[in-house]
Amino acid sequence: LATAGNLDLARSGEIVAGTMNMFKRQGITSADVANMLGTAANSSGADVNSLAKTLENCGPQAAAMNIPFHEVIGTISLLGDRMIKGGKAGTTLKNFFQRMNNPPKAAAKAIKEFGLETAQAEIQNGHLGKGLLEMQKRFNEVGKSGKKSTNEINAAMKDLAGSYGDAGLNALMKIDPGEILARFKAIKEGVVDVDSLMNTAQGRLMVFAANVQLLGYNIAKSFEGGFTSAMNVLNKF
Repeated sequence: LATAGNLDLARSGEIVAGTMNMFKRQGITSADVANMLGTAANSSGADVNSLAKTLENCGPQAAAMNIPFHEVIGTISLLGDRMIKGGKAGTTLKNFFQRMNNPPKAAAKAIKEFGLETAQAEIQNGHLGKGLLEMQKRFNEVGKSGKKSTNEINAAMKDLAGSYGDAGLNALMKIDPGEILARFKAIKEGVVDVDSLMNTAQGRLMVFAANVQLLGYNIAKSFEGGFTSAMNVLNKF
């Protein structure tokens, strides 16, 4: 990843360790992270560092919903192609995931009015790609039928992704379904010659740095939990 993303080893290790920990329920490895991030960067307008910054924002919510890592990265890379990157892309997806999982009043109303219940259920169950395609289908149907105006559709997207994220959701809704599926497949299966990299001293150092940071993070979290419990006991006296 350090080579593919033109990053120093410390930053590369930080990205790999953070991502592995974030998506640990899916059992992704350091090679998986390097493969997918490298492939996403090579096939989109977002570089590895930009992809990682977006993940920092929306990744925890996506991981909690068990959305496959390659679909999350694929969606981020598609937004990057539309010049929606970094924090802006992260906020777009974070808001969208949260509102799909636990919709506020306005989002719930939009879901009902536009018949997006199936799309919502797919996303809630971790099927981001299927949910996006279903949502595209419904918006296209109501638009072509004349049941809803363009302004009404745009207002619904604002309710679904928030005022800061509606441009990103609007962009996703305009991407050809075939492009979405092809990007997801490429990222899931693509390789940026990571196997060769892992056989070099630089590659082994990268994995070592990532594992050390991951171990440190887990140790810190375990102490944090113990410290919090101890303080709660003390505060009762």
